[in-house]
Amino acid sequence: SATTQSGPKLLAEAGFPNGVDLTASSSSAYGPGFGAQMEAFAASAAEAGFRMELNLAEYGGYISTTFYGVMGDNELGLAPLMGSPMDPHNIFSTIFHPASARHNWGRTADVEGSDPVPADQLPIAGDGSPAGDGALLALWGQQAAEIDFDTRVELVRDVQRMMAESMYLIPWTGESAAYIYQPWVKNIQLIRGYAYGLETAVNMWLDKA
Repeated sequence: SATTQSGPKLLAEAGFPNGVDLTASSSSAYGPGFGAQMEAFAASAAEAGFRMELNLAEYGGYISTTFYGVMGDNELGLAPLMGSPMDPHNIFSTIFHPASARHNWGRTADVEGSDPVPADQLPIAGDGSPAGDGALLALWGQQAAEIDFDTRVELVRDVQRMMAESMYLIPWTGESAAYIYQPWVKNIQLIRGYAYGLETAVNMWLDKA
């Protein structure tokens, strides 16, 4: 694509004329579809000048390291490292907020608790992570306190734009999926996530008449 084709030129301008070697870490526990997705990601990144070594660890090793943001030099984390949140704030406060014991960013992250920063010490002047981003910290708090639905949606979108521009963690994509039902299955309402059995499956019925 035009985006990946411009990658080598931009890397050269940034001081990496020969590209960059990186490690992308994840788990091998999510099945062949996820593995193929990681391979496609690595191939696309290679076109842009980022040579990826895939580290698909067993689940226990992944959860105790990469899941907590424990990464070495030249290793890459893909965000967010969390499944199906019930509310956007679950992502903002748990995965990104520096006061969280589980934030998935920064060289200070470790399995003991990712070194949370007390809220009364934020923002930290000169810090290049979310801990130093006073505007983002304020917006996280503002969207959480907003009770008007439409206003909150706009605030969450503002958060998304700000985080996309900062790139504290690189956004990830979801896998495609296909659902096939017999014609006598009625009231099909599909969602992606863990709430399928509670929010949609219980409202289906069978009509073979």
